[in-house]
Amino acid sequence: MWLKEQDNQLIPAPVNFRTPDGVTICNFNLDPDAMTRYGWRDWTEAEIEAWKQAHPDPVILRTMCTKYELVTCLEKYFPELLASLRTAYAQSADLQFYWNSVLDLDRNNADFQNLVQNLGVTSEQLDEIFSKIGA
Repeated sequence: MWLKEQDNQLIPAPVNFRTPDGVTICNFNLDPDAMTRYGWRDWTEAEIEAWKQAHPDPVILRTMCTKYELVTCLEKYFPELLASLRTAYAQSADLQFYWNSVLDLDRNNADFQNLVQNLGVTSEQLDEIFSKIGA
């Protein structure tokens, strides 16, 4: 398969290619000489697999969840944090107001960050919680 490594991705040769000089080459993907001239090469399946192993897809952490998703995750994986949340909820009118006025929780929201900080949750714990939501 003819591919070119560009911006940490493997890009297949296009059907039509516009050169830096502005010339369009039709059926570019059928011309090995042209593809070679512009940086594409024929990769073996083993080379592609090795490249993918060396360049894993980035892990993108969720930043939002529903209150139900958070509570379910805490109940399953972090029961001590759920207990802390329940205790804080029972003691704080501000937390009750926040919790009852939002539909979704956004970890980048200042109010959510304040809640997390008041519960003593570290950023590492928060990453772990959001990685497990929906798992």
